[in-house]
Amino acid sequence: MANVRKEKIAVLTTTYPGCEKFVDDFFSSINNQTVTEFDVVVVNDGFDGIYQIIKRWPSLRIINVPCRLSP
Repeated sequence: MANVRKEKIAVLTTTYPGCEKFVDDFFSSINNQTVTEFDVVVVNDGFDGIYQIIKRWPSLRIINVPCRLSP
């Protein structure tokens, strides 16, 4: 897990194979929020690009939670 810090506010999202065309817009929107004291919890259901996302958005505290439960 990268940049683990426990804030009072968290944004929860899920990534999965096939969500690639939405990921950049999502994280760009999250990065542009006026309130910045929050964690981004990503339930990662097999999305291989999560570490590139974490590197691309270093100002975000992204917590990767691996999970491969999709059928």
